[in-house]
Amino acid sequence: MKKIRYILLTLLCVVGITSCQDELIEKTSSGRADVNKPVKVNLKFSVPDVDEVNLSRTNYDNSDLGDLHLFIFDGNTFLSDESVTSANIQRTNNANNNEYTISATLYEGEQTVYAVGNVITQTNYWQNPVSDLQTAAAKGREAFLNTLYNVRQDVVSGGFVTFPGNYRPLAGSGDITVADGSSSGIISMKREVARIKLNVNMNYTVTEKGERNGNKVTFTPQSYSVYNVASKGYVMETEDGNTQRTTITEGFYAVENMTNFNVSDGEVATIGDGFNIPENLQQPKQQGTTYAERDKWFEEGKEPGADDDAKEWTYAPQHATYIVIKGNYVETDASGNVVYSAAPSYTFHLGDWSNNEFGNFNVERNTIYTYTVSIHGVENMVVEVEREEENQPGAEGDVIELGEGSEIFNLDAHYEQVYVEYNLSDIANNIKNNSIASDEIDNAIATNFMLSIHSPMNTKSGAEELVTPYTGNGAEMSGIDSEWIKFYSQNSRKTLSTYTSTRDYDDYLLSPWDACKKMGEAVKHLIENEDSAPSVPELRTCLDNGDYYACFTVFVNEYFYTEDLEGNKVSWEKFARAEPRTLLIASDWDASPDGNTTYAKARTYISQASILTFYNTEIAQETNALGIESYNEYGVISGFGESASSYNEKIAKDNNEYNGRANMLLDIENLGWNAIPFTRIGYLSDNTGTDGHKWEKLTQNDKTKSAYYACLSRNRDLNRNGKIDDDEVRWYLPARSQYLRMGIGASSFNTDVQLYNGDKTKLNEGIYPTNQLDKGTLYYSNTPYTKDNHQDAWELYWAVEVGAYGSNWDPDNSDTKYGEKAQIRCVRNLPSNPESDSYGDNALAGPVYGELKKLNGGNYIFDFGNRMDIGINRSSPYNGPYREHNEMGEQNRLYKAFVVAANYLRDDYSASRAASYYNNPCNTYSEDGAPAGTWRTPNLNELTVMSTVATKLELRANTMSSTTFSNNNVRGLFYYNGSMISAWNPNYGSGPIRCVRDATDLEIQNAVPVN
Repeated sequence: MKKIRYILLTLLCVVGITSCQDELIEKTSSGRADVNKPVKVNLKFSVPDVDEVNLSRTNYDNSDLGDLHLFIFDGNTFLSDESVTSANIQRTNNANNNEYTISATLYEGEQTVYAVGNVITQTNYWQNPVSDLQTAAAKGREAFLNTLYNVRQDVVSGGFVTFPGNYRPLAGSGDITVADGSSSGIISMKREVARIKLNVNMNYTVTEKGERNGNKVTFTPQSYSVYNVASKGYVMETEDGNTQRTTITEGFYAVENMTNFNVSDGEVATIGDGFNIPENLQQPKQQGTTYAERDKWFEEGKEPGADDDAKEWTYAPQHATYIVIKGNYVETDASGNVVYSAAPSYTFHLGDWSNNEFGNFNVERNTIYTYTVSIHGVENMVVEVEREEENQPGAEGDVIELGEGSEIFNLDAHYEQVYVEYNLSDIANNIKNNSIASDEIDNAIATNFMLSIHSPMNTKSGAEELVTPYTGNGAEMSGIDSEWIKFYSQNSRKTLSTYTSTRDYDDYLLSPWDACKKMGEAVKHLIENEDSAPSVPELRTCLDNGDYYACFTVFVNEYFYTEDLEGNKVSWEKFARAEPRTLLIASDWDASPDGNTTYAKARTYISQASILTFYNTEIAQETNALGIESYNEYGVISGFGESASSYNEKIAKDNNEYNGRANMLLDIENLGWNAIPFTRIGYLSDNTGTDGHKWEKLTQNDKTKSAYYACLSRNRDLNRNGKIDDDEVRWYLPARSQYLRMGIGASSFNTDVQLYNGDKTKLNEGIYPTNQLDKGTLYYSNTPYTKDNHQDAWELYWAVEVGAYGSNWDPDNSDTKYGEKAQIRCVRNLPSNPESDSYGDNALAGPVYGELKKLNGGNYIFDFGNRMDIGINRSSPYNGPYREHNEMGEQNRLYKAFVVAANYLRDDYSASRAASYYNNPCNTYSEDGAPAGTWRTPNLNELTVMSTVATKLELRANTMSSTTFSNNNVRGLFYYNGSMISAWNPNYGSGPIRCVRDATDLEIQNAVPVN
């Protein structure tokens, strides 16, 4: 049998960087101004574009100038300050349309003019710095230049700042000479923030010499965390030689476990158009001469496995900004066999080392940094352990090598089962052939069945998770969570036992510790009695071609907890969106000197992904959430699974668009449960291949009329009575409203686990959207469609359009099925109080806005609070229209609350006008207490939320959003068509607009629920 090796490890990254910055003009301030001769002059301002190498998209970093505050100095002497409103700022007609002219009062002679821009217009970044600058200016120029601003607290607590419009926080200066009633010189403004972009190469070919040469590597990033993000900074840019500044050493925060990588094109993973962070200038502890030294660190007095923020860097400044990227790595040989499988983690500090300036750790304002990351160096992790050398300090993790007969399984969060086996005869013969001394045989057996279980509920550290059951007594399992996985000993090879049929489970359903111990006892029997079958209580063996095997169906529970190991009740923040829980049965184990890299030869490795959710874990103890599986193991399904009579009965009982589980119970009542193919659900061999997330034994018949059966198959017959009872329905097919929430929450997930993960540029108008069903364009919901007189119509969720939904019947032909095929994604209720209900209606998550509310003036308000993950919400308030965007843009995010206008605008606005930024109809709308300039056309997410209570809001047909579809060859603007969200055909559409705006904190506080 050909040997196939798998390695689970942390790999090395090669990181390239490109940065570009607009330079300020040199400042001299050598002349003097005559304060007795004030002169009204025209001043020129520029906001240059930020150039970016290899930028293929529109550069959205053009900044409008909405307001200014000027500070005039003569050398170190403060002369005056002046505010300039938007009405007095004129855009000039230059080619780039980013130069401005204002009228201001200066003085005869030479002076330096400092300016902060968009302090009023752009309120969602900094706390107003003008008053602090005015106080400092009276003390002189040095005090003025040393003035710090603070980032708004809601940005700090909400992740990265976003800019829905064309305004950015700006600051700059220029030397101006006034003579003969006119001025010369220009004030050049810079954006206060930097933009960070990540391009992660997902494919490459190994070129090193040796057996790996020519192997193909695929790396899929899963998450990134950014540490030491500055929450304060200098308002004005550093002027060398003019002021002595202190490096900022406080007020830093982290944005952790962001999971919004776009991996849809399969070649380069990106995070959209990047993220914004404040300037952070830091000096290295000592100058390094190599790239590897940038991330070198030591652990003085710190145990391995401690948090990253406890690291003490050797060369890097302690407060320099750095990123940690985690992902999945697969390497295949020329025959397509998987030879390595990995879960990499890589750390690198930001800065510009493109000219080998390895001591540069600065993140500078007005700069776009593009980091290109490639994962290389599989062998170096093994070298670090075996040679006790550290080749790359930025790479850390576990190295697991799997040899012949070993397998690796990557499982979803619901109930799963896999088949594993162990050739006991082969292990016994290897021990005997190595002539091991008799007093060392037990240790040799024990090292063949070393056990390590990792779970978020473990109370032991990572180093203590490794145990040797054969020579242990079970006490070492204290503090290790092992109840989530059981080994059922069976007497047949290559078959899956069902949980229902294992009637003898009391005798043969073993814990991992018992399974390893009993296999060790069987090997000891074979060493001492090679001609007789092993006789070990509760362990059955399979004889095949003269060899004895231990054969198991491994039953893996859903990744869900109601209490920890000490019996304390826990809510879903303890296990949702957590790292995978794993089981490893290994034959050898070692660790690097620093304890951050381990190396094991494994027989079995099982990794189970946690439940996904787009709800914010910080509010788990007070809010129910919707849990989501990562994949659909069935693939495309050809029908829901209903009949006309059952459909009519269902309609008579319930038409629930919010509670898919309630609908599922009706499905069971009307349609039965016997079609669930439990004998074909699971994996008979490792699932690391390209089709790894498809259960291998499913037949085509299993995928016909089986949408609701597919979700029932995610459950388990816990009481073994031969059916799925009502109280065993934990995973279910979502109702329409639940899918809509999943669409709103999609931006918090990597595209490989989003409902739609295809390439929208390849959608074809003629067969749209059914040409990418395998990529998740359409999904069956568990809500019946009642708008037309069809007997088996079900609502489909159009995941490709994020917020759209419709019927599985062609609206233009009442006799034609439009959606005969679609996918499903099963969900689970996540309770805030598991003691009350861990899966039923008491655990059901309500709308993302909690409950509909009204203001004193009668306006409706949707209050999201902090219910959703920080990757979904816009962190701070914003006034005015969104800039032009599509459904994937950051302008499609939701603020923590928005208000709906009391009145409609007129009924005949074009789609292009609704999506406009500068000419948006809502720009001139006003109500008492909410003036013009604060309103906007709702984006797709806002209109989707509004559509869920369309009757109460009295939404009109064709109500427009400001969001267009990303592929304008197949769809145009999103709108509410009178019953659901849809999108117009390209270059078509007009209708009314219902404006919205961000709610104030006082409005949020005073809003009252609608009965």
